[in-house]
Amino acid sequence: MTAPVTTTPSSVSAAAASGNYTNPKGVLGKNEFLKLLVAQMKNQDPLNPTGGDQMAAQLAQFSSLEQLQNINSTLETQTSNGAGIIESIQTSAALGTVGKTVVAHGDGVEVPAGADATKVAVHATIPAGGGKATLNILDNSGKVIGTRDLGVVAAGSLDTTLGEAGEGLATGQYHFAVSVTDSAGTVRAASTAMIGVVTAVQATSTGPVLRIGNISVPFSSVTEIRN
Repeated sequence: MTAPVTTTPSSVSAAAASGNYTNPKGVLGKNEFLKLLVAQMKNQDPLNPTGGDQMAAQLAQFSSLEQLQNINSTLETQTSNGAGIIESIQTSAALGTVGKTVVAHGDGVEVPAGADATKVAVHATIPAGGGKATLNILDNSGKVIGTRDLGVVAAGSLDTTLGEAGEGLATGQYHFAVSVTDSAGTVRAASTAMIGVVTAVQATSTGPVLRIGNISVPFSSVTEIRN
C-alpha cells in the first residue's frame, strides 16, 4: 500500500507546493484565498483531515479578507467621487473670476502693449515690524533693471505700482521683489503677489489655471478676488 501524502493542513505553503495552485502575481486576494483553501482540502492527509475548528478559523479569515477588500473598494470610490466634486467646484469658481481683478501669489509682472509701465500694479505683504521698503524689477535672468524706493511702510498688505522702477520698460514680462530693512538694519524679503484682470481659464490635470494677460496663474494661488 502506498503511503498517503502528508501535508500541513493549516499551511498556505503546503497547498501551493502541491502544484495544484499557483499565484504568479504574488497577490493574495479573496479568489486566491479560496483556491488555496480548496487545494488544501484536496491535498490533506485523509488519515488526519483538517479539524472543524481549523476550517472555521480559515473561513473566518476568508470572510474578514473579503470584507476588508469591499471596504477598501468603497473608500476608493468615495475618494474618487470626492475628488471629482472638488475639481468641479474649483473649475466653477475659477470661471467666476473671468473679467475680475485678482491677487495671486507670485513675482510675475507684465507690461502690456501701449501701457504706462510706471502705473502697473503689484502687491506685497510686508513682514512684522515693517521698515524701509525697496521694490526691484528683474529681467528673466535675475538682473535688476529698475528700482523704486517705497519709503517706510507698515506691516501687512501693500498695494503699489512699479513707479520709477518701470520707467523705460518695454512691453513684456518681468519679475519683481520687495525687500524691507527694519530699524536694526536687518533686510527681509516681503511676500509678493501679482494683480491683474483674468481674461481666460484653462482646465489642467493639476487644476484650473487663470490667464492674466500673457501670464498663467494657478487658481490655487489666488488670495483675493476683487470687483
